[in-house]
Amino acid sequence: MYRICIALFSVFISFSTSAQKYFQKGYFIDNEGTRTECYINDKEWSQDPKIFSYKLTEGKAMLGSIRTVREIGIGETRYLRFDVQVDKSSSNPDSIKENSSPQWTRDTLFLSVLVDSKADLFYCKRKGEDRFFFRVDDGPVTQLVHKLYRVPRGNTQEPRIATNNTYRNQLKNEVNCRGFSDERLKGLHYNIGVLITFFKQQNECWGSEVSSIDATDRGILHIKLTPGLSFAHAEGYAAGKKYQDYDPGTGLRLGADFEFSLPFHRKEWALLLEPAIQSYSSKGHVDEKLTVKYTSIELAMGLRYYFIRNKKTSIFINGAAVLDVPTEYLSSYQESSNRMETTSICAAAGLGGTFKRFSVEARYYTTRTTDGRADISTPNETIFIPLSNDYQKMSIIFGYRLF
Repeated sequence: MYRICIALFSVFISFSTSAQKYFQKGYFIDNEGTRTECYINDKEWSQDPKIFSYKLTEGKAMLGSIRTVREIGIGETRYLRFDVQVDKSSSNPDSIKENSSPQWTRDTLFLSVLVDSKADLFYCKRKGEDRFFFRVDDGPVTQLVHKLYRVPRGNTQEPRIATNNTYRNQLKNEVNCRGFSDERLKGLHYNIGVLITFFKQQNECWGSEVSSIDATDRGILHIKLTPGLSFAHAEGYAAGKKYQDYDPGTGLRLGADFEFSLPFHRKEWALLLEPAIQSYSSKGHVDEKLTVKYTSIELAMGLRYYFIRNKKTSIFINGAAVLDVPTEYLSSYQESSNRMETTSICAAAGLGGTFKRFSVEARYYTTRTTDGRADISTPNETIFIPLSNDYQKMSIIFGYRLF
């Protein structure tokens, strides 16, 4: 049975390495104004790409370049090409310098359109740094200046980190229909949600039509039923010495998988909570009179990562800590049936895939140990012998998503 499970893992891995990347329906407009409907690799857009891959059909991917493409649309997001001055300063603590002025460099960038109106707001992530730009009417596209810098404080003290918040003055002077004061602008933080709200307010004050993206990226809860099969074996120990190997056995399990996708990185990460009930029974490999019967409630808590995902299919891996609470655990020793009662904790790692509402996962569990004792009666006294069982399994888990 273990070879079957290992083979399933190998199949999943082989499929994941050969599977296509995530291409989302979109378009691009070239320098001549020709619009091409296509599928664009969305995962390349987190770090200011100069080249992107796309497909006209389900065939071979082709490359597009910022030199020949002036606009791109992916889902709800538009990207426009601009030649701009951009600050190349870093907010990495080891790279922050004493100069408070931006380190300007000219570059051609694809900027995502956050607000489209009289006053436009744009965004890009360049070398790990969030950069916001704005434009009023048909004026130039200008970066909103926000920079960290060091302020020396003497020979014996560490420099203080200060912030150049010139962007507040830029917005006060150029995007301030509602006449916000300096005091109110102090609460205007350099992040996407706050700036989108500010630009929408100012454009509405001017009476302009406003188009903007939804900056409230929320997590999503999915719940699915997870029946499955477990391929397990157990070993019995008395006073620290192994007295029995139990035959491998197949058990049933039934669970409910609660998955909360985290609102970042395109929801590739998710929190996992899965209560399940599982069972296993077997007899001794050498002495068939010795038996084990095991039913427990498991609670798996961990993380799941989708490294390939689209609307219909996905491939994921997950890791979890598993709390195991026996509801019935009877283990034979010297013609007596003894109850194993202690709660145990183990780790689990799984690899699986989904298709529409259905899923399948191969999951490996590390060894869990449950303790008990045997009461051996003699003519003169009752002897208490500490017992423990080591239990290990691999499961094939099927799933059906309810919502």
